[in-house]
Amino acid sequence: MSKLATGALITLVLALALAAGCGGGDGESDSPQVLVQAPGSKSAEDELAKIEAKTAGRLTEARVYHTATKLNDGRVLIAGSKGPGTMSMPGPPIGTAEIFDPEMGDWVSTTPMTKGREHHDAVLLGDGRVLVTGGRGPISFLFSTEIYDPASATWTVSAQMNGARIHHDMALLEDGRVLVVGGKIATYLDTTELYDPASDSWSDGGAMSGKRAWLRATSLKDGRVLVTGGKRAGMQALTDVDIFDPSGDSWSAAASLLTARRSHTATLLPDGRVLVVGGYGTDKEPINTAELYDPASDTWTEAGVLDHPRADHTATLVADEFVLIA
Repeated sequence: MSKLATGALITLVLALALAAGCGGGDGESDSPQVLVQAPGSKSAEDELAKIEAKTAGRLTEARVYHTATKLNDGRVLIAGSKGPGTMSMPGPPIGTAEIFDPEMGDWVSTTPMTKGREHHDAVLLGDGRVLVTGGRGPISFLFSTEIYDPASATWTVSAQMNGARIHHDMALLEDGRVLVVGGKIATYLDTTELYDPASDSWSDGGAMSGKRAWLRATSLKDGRVLVTGGKRAGMQALTDVDIFDPSGDSWSAAASLLTARRSHTATLLPDGRVLVVGGYGTDKEPINTAELYDPASDTWTEAGVLDHPRADHTATLVADEFVLIA
């Protein structure tokens, strides 16, 4: 799913040029071209990328472990956070929410969620509303879910998941359902669930090939969902890859990542391939590698090296030409 960086100053912009075929048929490698733009610098690539990094005001309150979801009208919904406190005594999760309007360049508080939550997840539904699931609440892990309606600026409690989870991921399916994958509570999870907004109900989505959290779920152009990487007990990073097929609600193993990683990004490209970037490796340190998945051949290829290792970053497709890593 698409998430935007918030509350941080971008000190380095890295763009991956996605020319047609990522090579243009000139005999060069089909890996994307890596362009690095340092603050205040100008180069020929500046004209090509046309990417500007600038400050975007201040959140109405400090946040961490929140979600950021782009709405259909271009605004961004920010929801939840760990509450204020200290390292030794952090505050309880909070349910406040706010909206960023890129046209006005300002932040405005909106109706708070019905529950305080952190380490939850959010996805934009087909009708423009936002589904928020799970996370950690003030006293326990959460089964609960709720939906934000931008038209009325209100939250509505929706059906509970079958199981509580944090550090999971979600993907919107072509038929309007939502796939929720993995995560953890007291133990790591291989379970998945399907939410149907038409009936406000959850059903079992089957099991992945292994238990994992801090994974990434990416909707493919053919309607399937690619689930990559993650972490499980005793393993800091994984090469595991699974594919969910909604036509039969079934799971199958796919080709493994070239590099074990968690807390990475996975971005669907215009040509149908998926770009996976960074994350934490098996030594718990951020890594600087990237790789491309081709669903047509079920193969991974190297896709260049970042100028700086990154994890817990964001990846945003810009004008179908670049992936902005921040």
